[in-house]
Amino acid sequence: MTRILLIDDSRYARNTLKQALGDGYEYLEAADGLSGLEIYFLEKPELVILDLTMPGMNGLEMLAQLKAIQPSAKVIVCSADVQEYSQQEPCG
Repeated sequence: MTRILLIDDSRYARNTLKQALGDGYEYLEAADGLSGLEIYFLEKPELVILDLTMPGMNGLEMLAQLKAIQPSAKVIVCSADVQEYSQQEPCG
């Protein structure tokens, strides 16, 4: 079964993503970037769906670290962050 890691500090957002994607996947969850990195390397999910704005290690920092160590990681950035800085920041 395909495993998807959802990284978002909002439990509501994680649940909404699970409902939108539906059954047929194994969902792993993390509430921040550091926990997300840990889970990624322990569980090796096939896909990561990542929020940008989180406490501690934010999404861009997490993405940079993940791609530096695992360049082939498949990541979708999904965020409601509308700050101009985030829109212009390169994402690996």
